[in-house]
Amino acid sequence: MQTAHFTTQMHSDSENFCEIKQIYYKLIQFQSDIVDNVFQLNIIERKNLWSSILDLWIKLTKNISNVTSHNEHLFNDSFNIIHTLSQQLVESKSILDKNDREIVQKTCLSCLKMLNSVPMNDFLCKHHHISHQSILELNISLIMTSFSEITFHLLPNDIHIFEEYLQILVQLTKYMERKITSNEHHIKSIVERLLHFFWNLSDRIYFLSILIKINLPENVLRWLSYSNSHFLSLISIIHNLSRHDIGVDQLNQHNAIEIIKTFQQKHHFEKTKEIELLISMILAELSSPEQLKCDEKIRNNVLNELLQRTINAANNENFLDQTGFHISEFLAVMVKLFVVEENTLDYILCHAETHPPSNTSSTIQLFISLFKSFCQISDENNHLEQFTLITIINILWSISFQKKYLQLLINDHKEIKNILENLIENQNIDIIDRYKPRSIEGIRVAAQGIIHNTQQYSQNQHISIHSLSSQQQQTSPTKIEKPLVMISYSHHDKVFCDKLVDTLSNKQNLFDFWIDRNHSRIAGDLWELIASGIEHANVILCIISDYYFQSKSCRHELIYATDSLHKIIIPVILEDFKPKGWLGIRIPGMKYVRFHTIKQLDEEIITDLLETILSTLPSTESSDEKISHLNNQLSTKDEIDKWFLHHHISIQLRDLYDFQTEEEIIQYGKDLIENYDKHWQIYSNAYMKKFNGEQLLPHEFQRFSQAIQQLIDNKKIN
Repeated sequence: MQTAHFTTQMHSDSENFCEIKQIYYKLIQFQSDIVDNVFQLNIIERKNLWSSILDLWIKLTKNISNVTSHNEHLFNDSFNIIHTLSQQLVESKSILDKNDREIVQKTCLSCLKMLNSVPMNDFLCKHHHISHQSILELNISLIMTSFSEITFHLLPNDIHIFEEYLQILVQLTKYMERKITSNEHHIKSIVERLLHFFWNLSDRIYFLSILIKINLPENVLRWLSYSNSHFLSLISIIHNLSRHDIGVDQLNQHNAIEIIKTFQQKHHFEKTKEIELLISMILAELSSPEQLKCDEKIRNNVLNELLQRTINAANNENFLDQTGFHISEFLAVMVKLFVVEENTLDYILCHAETHPPSNTSSTIQLFISLFKSFCQISDENNHLEQFTLITIINILWSISFQKKYLQLLINDHKEIKNILENLIENQNIDIIDRYKPRSIEGIRVAAQGIIHNTQQYSQNQHISIHSLSSQQQQTSPTKIEKPLVMISYSHHDKVFCDKLVDTLSNKQNLFDFWIDRNHSRIAGDLWELIASGIEHANVILCIISDYYFQSKSCRHELIYATDSLHKIIIPVILEDFKPKGWLGIRIPGMKYVRFHTIKQLDEEIITDLLETILSTLPSTESSDEKISHLNNQLSTKDEIDKWFLHHHISIQLRDLYDFQTEEEIIQYGKDLIENYDKHWQIYSNAYMKKFNGEQLLPHEFQRFSQAIQQLIDNKKIN
């Protein structure tokens, strides 16, 4: 039996040797076919050649278990030939075409099959040294090198390939967990290749769900905390994860900010300028810009670097900077900073230090030229170009909020408007918008916002109360029988908003609500509908939260209501949020209500809110009452006092003005209409002096000016 077993083993070894030898000679033949000749083969020949090499590579990998001292040299030589062929056919990108799904998918699937083979799986799972380890290490290095290269050509539909091999990806992370702190010098190159694979894969936004399923965010943070090398790869993976909402959420769940700051302190002598920039971008993505605002010098240095890299990348035909970063990576960080901190936009446009030096005009023209470069969405599979377009259009939207920069946009207004209108009509926009983070608005919304802002600026740069009143009378499609309360809110707070509107509606019938959900199905520009809602509303109810603060759409609504129309605003602040930045400078002094919990509405707070709304609304009178009121003369001081009372104007404001005759009111009113801002400044200061530092609330002064406007209009009618 022993002799028979030995004979059988010898026969098996002989067969394996012959098979390995056949593979080796085929690889030799392939190598001779393409040495110095690869580009003379047509693309079909090169792809067929690579496909055959992959088949041989899989066979060779499965046979590693049969390595003996007699055939070990054949394995080594075969894998080295595969390495050479891979360099010529894959790493040189001579056979790869992002549109050729067959070869891309076969390469990806072949790498996964090899990693899933018994020899490679054993190698990844074993904690101790195994036989023929050097050959296994050589092969995994080759597999991960080709795998990394192919990830650049993967598309969203390729995600199903990885779904079937999730366990292999888990094994790769476990292998790195064991080896990343190893003192074995030769292991570091394998770990680096594995990290490069995850680096490249995490750069594909649509694969983040796969990486989260294998707990990569948690793992890479842990590796960073105790690794003494691989810093650039680890930080770059974290940066890629932080560029999308689901990655941000996962990283924050595992204390990413604290870990990264600890890393900064621990390795401050070893960090390169590139790593410092990556860390700054990560912190900006993971948190609010207050992280950078704490040290203005550090913040400004980061902004200088972001703009400089953007300029460098814009001058490269592939839009990459000198270190390989794509321009969208810098633009995405700027967008988030611009949304919540206007000073950041001012610094980039006016004060950033670059080479060659930049100024406001050149920087805005840079963004406009980038917009024109990326506005043609011809390839729906190129998520990087699509994401770049989303970031640029959001930057232009941020610029359009600032009147001092709008003229530079309006110089190219006709061309930009045509492009924006085409984008709004593009049916692929909804597909593209799936790649945007929460802090960035979709293309259609941003495009409509830019058009609205530029048109408002062009039509009338100085809108008076009188012109606004006339405009509203002309554009109002129907007579509003009840006062109108417009709701401005972030859709992240939709549940609370719906609950609040339903509760208030059930408690009164004195006013109606305007809310976008009731108008979103109407054909036409959504921004025009929202603007109309703001214009016709008597009061704007703003549901204020961190989501509201970070929403450019909400910012657009509030700025239009306050800065342009001087509307009465009632802030409804949620939980513990503290208004800051662009929001903080616009709502101080306004009477607000705060809901400390949003799960259940507090009855007392609802009552307070209802009373606040009613106190700001104009009185509702019957036709007879109106006619009677129009004909009445304010001939006595008592009638003037009743006029103040009738319009719910405060006693303090009445006493401050101390009008003695109707003529005084009318003459003053005419000047108020023409110089609203001037009178607001004068009388808010006088109010504070007269009433011991108490502030004059903007909505009270607005109510007073509207009452005077009504009095003047009534006298004209009579």
